[in-house]
Amino acid sequence: MECVIGTFNIAHGRGLAESNWRGSSIRQRKQRLEAIAAVIQDLDIVVLNEVDFFAPWSWFVNQARCLRKTARFSFMATQHTCRVPFLRYGNVTLSRFPLTDCETIDLPKHSEIEARLGYWKRALACTVNLPSGERFRLIDLHFDHRGRHMTVPSAQAVLAYARGQALPTVLAGDFNSTPLGFPNPLDNQPTAMDLLLQSGLFHSCPKSHPTAVDMTYASDDPRCVIDWILIPTGWNFRSYRVLDVRLSDHRPVVAIIQTTET
Repeated sequence: MECVIGTFNIAHGRGLAESNWRGSSIRQRKQRLEAIAAVIQDLDIVVLNEVDFFAPWSWFVNQARCLRKTARFSFMATQHTCRVPFLRYGNVTLSRFPLTDCETIDLPKHSEIEARLGYWKRALACTVNLPSGERFRLIDLHFDHRGRHMTVPSAQAVLAYARGQALPTVLAGDFNSTPLGFPNPLDNQPTAMDLLLQSGLFHSCPKSHPTAVDMTYASDDPRCVIDWILIPTGWNFRSYRVLDVRLSDHRPVVAIIQTTET
């Protein structure tokens, strides 16, 4: 079966502003969310990062509910990266197909203090139930941007989880990592992406020699690939596109994937 999957770090709906507090008025934020909904409305499944559930800089609008309603998705799963008084945001998976057995995957803590205060990056795993009867696990992730000492252990945690699954597994989100040999890899040692791709569980697009149209960050000056959709080996990409959209500092990625029977 073919399935259209997207991933988009929406950067709290602030657009190209460098600070969450400079994302403009409530009216402009609403218009930006409507534009993001228009980008994702034709997808079967979309993984979203940096989505506000309750935040002062986005006028306490629940962006997950807004996008689900406007883009008319039937199913939603959420995971809170930040859960402190008056500030909640994290990852969201929206789907046309039923999502079941949803759970979080603990990723390495940057510090115990942060975790105790309510900030801890985790991944969100769900089973996607396709109309064909096929099922797969989808992991919605956003690795910490603070360096290899965070992204590589995070990739190891996701790999350990994926190896324990009976169903094929798809990874999507903001990996904050790009393979060595790609432009601006952020690291000069094997990266989180190298670890994931060398595991033999997944393959990616592009595999090598990305061009300007493959870059996902930053959206107004794209220079590296850090937003990815990884699918199981044996599955096929029918198409893979990075959209020239500047509603966030990241560009969205959309893939048509062809699954195999489980």
